[in-house]
Amino acid sequence: MSHKILFVFATLKEAESFLSKKIRVSQGELYRLNASNWILVTGISILNSILFLSLTIPKIKPSLVVNLGIAGTFSPSIYSLGSTVICKTEIWPELGIYMPAGVNRKLLKFPLWDTIDNKIDLNPTKILHKFQLNLSFPKVTSLTVSGVSGFEKQAQTLKKAFQADIENMEGFALAYACYILKVPFLEIRTISNVVGVKDKKFWDIAKALSSLAKLKEYFL
Repeated sequence: MSHKILFVFATLKEAESFLSKKIRVSQGELYRLNASNWILVTGISILNSILFLSLTIPKIKPSLVVNLGIAGTFSPSIYSLGSTVICKTEIWPELGIYMPAGVNRKLLKFPLWDTIDNKIDLNPTKILHKFQLNLSFPKVTSLTVSGVSGFEKQAQTLKKAFQADIENMEGFALAYACYILKVPFLEIRTISNVVGVKDKKFWDIAKALSSLAKLKEYFL
């Protein structure tokens, strides 16, 4: 593939799982795979994600940014542990004013930026076609949060309010940076846990990381 792709991960473990090998790279630094492909490990959270991606894009001017990582599922009967999904929408549910019923975005009158508010449509079908990527995984609505849902009531509240399928900690920030900097963006997640459930039988990080490794054949 002649396109220059920047693969972005929250953690080194996710990057190494995708590559199926150990690499030496610090948070926020670039790791060059070859002439066309780069790795960036941002660290978790919205802050790290948007900071390091915004600093990196002008340096290498990628044709495409691909965010790969694990995520929690709101609907384990549909998106089971270890399964792979493509994000069609990213939502930032924490933008607004906290009310007894949850965050109310409409009460906070200030816009985020131009046409972007707390939701970004990612148009993955268009991106996949443009870059000739043959991925047919389910397309989902994703929430990006600073604090992951630690109990079931919170998970159900978010799922109902936003019709969400999965939860992560970086996607909206990465998509937002790419939107502002006019770089195509694709987000692919593998399911590691059920959102809001602490019981370890509803977690399988190893399986999710194994699924990340299988994505390598589509890109490298």
